Amino acid sequence: MMTEAEILQLYRQKFGYTQQQLAEQLHISPQAISRWETGETLPSIDNLVALSDLYDLSLDQLILAGPYFRRPLIIGRPIAWPKFISFAVIWLLVSLFLTGFGYQPWWLFMVVLVVGLIFVLPVVFQDYWQIDRTGLRITHYQGRSWQRLAALWRRTPQQLLAYTDMAQVKISYQPRQQRSPWDFWPDPVIMQVTLKDGQQFSLNLSGTLPDYLPRLVMFLSRQHVQVIDEQQLVDKLLLGQDLYEEFHQ
Repeated sequence: MMTEAEILQLYRQKFGYTQQQLAEQLHISPQAISRWETGETLPSIDNLVALSDLYDLSLDQLILAGPYFRRPLIIGRPIAWPKFISFAVIWLLVSLFLTGFGYQPWWLFMVVLVVGLIFVLPVVFQDYWQIDRTGLRITHYQGRSWQRLAALWRRTPQQLLAYTDMAQVKISYQPRQQRSPWDFWPDPVIMQVTLKDGQQFSLNLSGTLPDYLPRLVMFLSRQHVQVIDEQQLVDKLLLGQDLYEEFHQ
């Protein structure tokens, strides 16, 4: 786990200050800076505000490694809107073609269109997960189209991974080879959750990682969940480094 002391040291190094230079900026002794970074003491409220102004960071970012996020926070997109819109346009043209572009009754065109959209609806719903107050809540769709449609009709299937049941969490960046110049798919970042009973779950981290990953790691650590970050992804994000460039050099 990254501690508050390590975060303070990381930000000082990121902005290029020595302990002496930072002490002069805050009008305190270098020994006070050293005690902050070894965890002996914590900055006062006044000094935290001064650091916040100096680094141009919010207090949340300064102390908790990231902006505050309200729970539940959804990671991933429940609905693949680009896929749905693309299919809807294609199926609209197919429906027009099958019904003779207006030569058949309009109700027949609507039946063909609606039936196609109903069958594609389960496909555009994709797995996602969310950070909740009591655990990580996974929404997982599986089976054929009619099974997925039945699951949607019955209500969204979810599984709760309670923080109290977690043994450890490991985050890893998985660089992949670009197959062509037009390959713009992002590299996967995976969070593998291991429960105390040995079960494992792999969750895709998506979206803007600096907005939530460092804060999530600290949050899990406070829930007494061991977090493994062998690639130091959190450090790299806090330093403003681009993960893609770091792992494709």
